[in-house]
This record gives sequence, C-alpha cells and structure tokens, in this order.
Amino acid sequence: MTGGATDPLIRRLGERLRAWPRPHRYRVALSGGADSSALLHGLSRLDLPAPLDALHLDHGLHSASARWADHCQDLCARLDVPLRVIPLRLQPHPGESLEARARAARRAALAGAMHPGDLLLMAHHREDQAETLLLALLRGAGPTGLAAMPELTPFGPGWLGRPLLEEGRRDLRAHLRRAGIPWIEDPSNADTAFDRNFLRQRVLPRLRARWPGLDRTLGRGARLCAEAEDLAQRQAGAALARCRGRHGLAIRPLITLDPPLAHAVLRRWIREQGLPRPDLAHLERIRREVLGAAPDRHPLVAWPGAEARRHRGELLVLPPLPPRPTDLDWPAGARELALPPGLGRLRLRRPPPGPLRVRFGVEGLRCRPQGRPHRRRLKQIFQEAGIPAWLRPYLPLVFAGETLLSLASITACDPGLRLEWRGHPWPTLIPIPADEV
Repeated sequence: MTGGATDPLIRRLGERLRAWPRPHRYRVALSGGADSSALLHGLSRLDLPAPLDALHLDHGLHSASARWADHCQDLCARLDVPLRVIPLRLQPHPGESLEARARAARRAALAGAMHPGDLLLMAHHREDQAETLLLALLRGAGPTGLAAMPELTPFGPGWLGRPLLEEGRRDLRAHLRRAGIPWIEDPSNADTAFDRNFLRQRVLPRLRARWPGLDRTLGRGARLCAEAEDLAQRQAGAALARCRGRHGLAIRPLITLDPPLAHAVLRRWIREQGLPRPDLAHLERIRREVLGAAPDRHPLVAWPGAEARRHRGELLVLPPLPPRPTDLDWPAGARELALPPGLGRLRLRRPPPGPLRVRFGVEGLRCRPQGRPHRRRLKQIFQEAGIPAWLRPYLPLVFAGETLLSLASITACDPGLRLEWRGHPWPTLIPIPADEV
C-alpha cells in the first residue's frame, strides 16, 4: 500500500489502513466538505489492495444540495473514483428533531449500501472526537458513550473505519490546499442552534485557549473509556451467556448479579434485540419491579420503543404492544385475512365454506381441542401453551356464527379449522405449529 508516500498525511493514512483487515472494497462517505475530500484524495493516491468508491448522501435540506452532489461528481471524476449519490427523504416523527432524524437516515442509508466485506471510511478527525466526547459527557453517558467514536467497528455486513482520528482539522485543509482540491462549506455548520456547532463555535475555542492540548487529551480519554468498555463488555458477555433462557433471560441467575453487571448485561441483551436501550432509571426499575416481582405478578416497565415484562421465570423485552384490535369479518372464499396493523395475517389451507368472524379478547369461552376428549376453558388452554396473560387479548379467535373454530395457530376447536398465524411480533411465544410450516 504505497503511492503518494512523500505527503505526510497520505503516508500516515496508509500506515493505519495496513493495520486493519483487508476489505473487499473501500467506500468513502463523501459529503464534499474538507474532511471527507481530504480522505478521498489521500486514498486515491494510495495503491490500495481493494477497489475504492464513494457514497454521497443528498439530504435535500438545502437549496444548494444538488450543486453539492455535482461538486462530488466532479471531484470523483477528477480522482477517477466511482461515485454513487443516494437521495434521502427526511420525515421526522412527531417530537423528533430534524438533526436526530437526519443522523438516523444517514446511518440507515450507508448501512443499506454496504455489501459483505466492505469497509466504509468516514473522515472524523481529532476535533470531531473531542466534540463527541463532550456531548456524551453533557448527556450523562456512561463508558459506552464516553468511548466516543471507535477507530474500527462492525457496521452492517462490513466494517466502519475512521482512519483520521489522530489528524487535526487544520492539517486536513492544508493537505487540500497543497493538492489544489476545492471543498464545500456547509452553511449549517455555523448554526449554533445545533449542539455540536455550539460547542465548536462557542465553547471549545475558549477551552483550547486555556488548554492547548485539549483535543489530544480528550482523544486519549476516549481511548481509555473504550478500553474500560471493552473489558466491561467481555464480563457482560460471559454473564449474559449464563442468564439466557428459552425466550428471554432467566431471572434467577440475573437477579444474583451485582447491579452494575446486571445493567451491563441488560444493555447488551436489549441491544441484541434491536430495541432502544433504557436509561439508568429504567434499568433500575427493571431490576426492582420486574426481576423482584412475585411469580404470579405481571409487572411492566416501558420506555420509548420497548417494554420489559416477566413470564414463567424469564425477563422479556419486546416492542410496545399495538393498540387493542377490533373484531373483523373474514369473507367467504378468502384463504387469507390481514389482521389489524402490527398483527400479521391469518391463512387457511382451504377457503372457508362461508363467512367467518375474527374476534379478540372474548372471555368465558370453552373449546374442545382437536384430538382431546373434553371441552376446556380457554384460560387453561392458553396456560398449557405458555401464552402470557397480557398477550391473550391479541390472539385472533375465529368463529362461524357463535361457534368457536380456532384459537389463533394454537389449536383448532373440534369441529374447527387449522390455520396459520404469520407476521405477528411474538414468534418465540406463539410459534407456528410444525405441521403448518
């Protein structure tokens, strides 16, 4: 990996990349600003062991965004680097900031553009790392947040690398001037209504005037936090393996852990589920109210995007339950029926001979499961099937007139219909019967 070795920035960039795994392809997140332009130029002057291309995200938030995309096209043509422009459609959810929505959309778009073995390179530098660490500290983050931005981390089906974290903003611009490479100045970077810009424009200059080595010192602090977090994650991983149950985490071993280790296990496990992680207050409530509850209780701790419950000696973390469903008709001759939003679909092997009715949360009913000699209360059937009480109002009950034919995909009521319930959000608690797959 040589080429351009007389330039100090390119030489250091090559040294860092040699220490990383060899990817199938290098991809640069190119905004057209000074930092990503310097990164792309430096990479284009190296003899890389894999192909190089660039990705530009067009947010469409500024009147000049089309011109910025054109600028990136011109730069990539000059450097002989293929470019893909990805348009973003930003629609913040109610109560969500545009800044947060843009950040999430960028990450999703970049991850979606990755292929197995790709290495996505981003141009975060020393000052970016200092800003990230201070923002995390101001938000009350723990070791994970204070580790700031890692140099190399898994991302989508590949990796995300930041090879410029030891470089300064001024050095990157000096490199571009030496190479005669123009760059874009995004006017939104001067808007101090954004927290990062406020730190960059108003706070950090005063701190650097007092402590000139601030950026390197904060970078070192972030690396130390990353080391501590790595050690904590190893301990959490070992403890998590001991706590895994059939559907969630076994409460008996989990409740014996010291609170800090229990919190680390819960954070790691919830992240595995792809759900938002709770803050410290909610973690404490999970320990006290859910893990410490009596076995016959059904406690609930909820936070935005997730909720924790217990069932048969296990802790479950799930997406929030959808709104209580309302009854609906199943037309004659239709083999499939879409249920209310979030509840999937019902499917019959053969079309019903007449119209059916799907009802929810009906109490006091009895059913004789096919192959069983006696009628039983639905509560007993649900208990035997391991269906939590809080989930039972969401189970579709299929009727012909007043005759109960089927309990979701759990059992048919004799005489009844065997059906499949697919696409619901509880496949581990309510699996599809093997003979129906």
